[in-house]
Amino acid sequence: MRKFIGFSFVFCILVSACAPTVATTPVIQTPSLTPLPTRTLYFAWTRTFTPVPTRPLPPSPTFTPSLTFVPSVTSTQQPPLVEHQWQPETALILVYETPGDGGGFIPYSIPPYFSLFADGRLFVIRRNEETWNFQVFTKQLNRQELCQHLNTLDQIGFLDYDSTTYRFSNGKSFGNGSPGIQIIVNAWKSHDYVYDGLNGYVEDWSNLESVKPNWRPVILPALRDAYNFFSFYPTGNLEIYHPEQVVIRVAQLDQPGSDITSKAVKWPLVDPSLAKLFAEGGLSLPDFDQYLIIENLDATAVDNAIKHSYSDNAFFFEIIDGVKKYYSISYRPVLPYELPEERLSVIPALGTKKPNFTLTCYPSDGILSIPTPPTP
Repeated sequence: MRKFIGFSFVFCILVSACAPTVATTPVIQTPSLTPLPTRTLYFAWTRTFTPVPTRPLPPSPTFTPSLTFVPSVTSTQQPPLVEHQWQPETALILVYETPGDGGGFIPYSIPPYFSLFADGRLFVIRRNEETWNFQVFTKQLNRQELCQHLNTLDQIGFLDYDSTTYRFSNGKSFGNGSPGIQIIVNAWKSHDYVYDGLNGYVEDWSNLESVKPNWRPVILPALRDAYNFFSFYPTGNLEIYHPEQVVIRVAQLDQPGSDITSKAVKWPLVDPSLAKLFAEGGLSLPDFDQYLIIENLDATAVDNAIKHSYSDNAFFFEIIDGVKKYYSISYRPVLPYELPEERLSVIPALGTKKPNFTLTCYPSDGILSIPTPPTP
């Protein structure tokens, strides 16, 4: 186990140039992914990248598409797709919900709720509607599936989106101090911008037009479609992520109130026990700036104990020498290439080697349809 000090107070919830050549009309697909066999995935902190082919493999007569073909109409007119080849960054897409200035804290840095890496690993974080905790879903994409995601951003116009158009007509935001959405894309074109209050303007403040019409930002279709693509990406055919590392904060509660003792459950592990974790890197409230990163078998055991989810504040007890000891713990999985040290987690972590292969995306790889937001 390694101890990390340096915790942040935050609120969470959570080239190539295109030549005007004629290209094959892209196949439009919807991200309804074929379920993979249930298995435990373990990924090393530093990964050796395997080069991908720079030309598509010939079609196999026995190939079964993993996505369902459906017609779709893009919201903005965009030039046809062309072939792109480049040396990718470690992370192709990272989407964070940035913290606002409200009260509360989260005992570790905030991970991206949507991330796609050049090695094809996709991660999506969603809230479990029953437990109200968050869970991390994952899938290993092949080259074509990876390129479908980037082609989609190209065809909705987001890779050419001018972030300066996200402005307020009177210079004032209704959601001043609210969380924002940071979208980072490293494809054949790059994008990195924090859209203050975007999730609120798209989802929660739907009636703002009639109340404060001048306090809404300009949200063009490309930005709206990109937000819906990342925020409502379907997870039904993705797997629960089983991490190799877990970040955890353990606080011992000397005088817990009845509201805590009534909902605390028994810690299901003998090893590592909460007493052991507390001894190795625990803290006493309100010292919130200390946490542990646990690895390997201990990480697997804790991940199983917390039912593959994560929480800002959960209560457990252990019986030690006939006495109940109560603890508050906060925990979450650590993503590949992640260092949970800053306000927003650092991806890739310092020292991560850049991929040493080229990635090629073709018009024939196709695009994905934009998910429809659920009805409120």
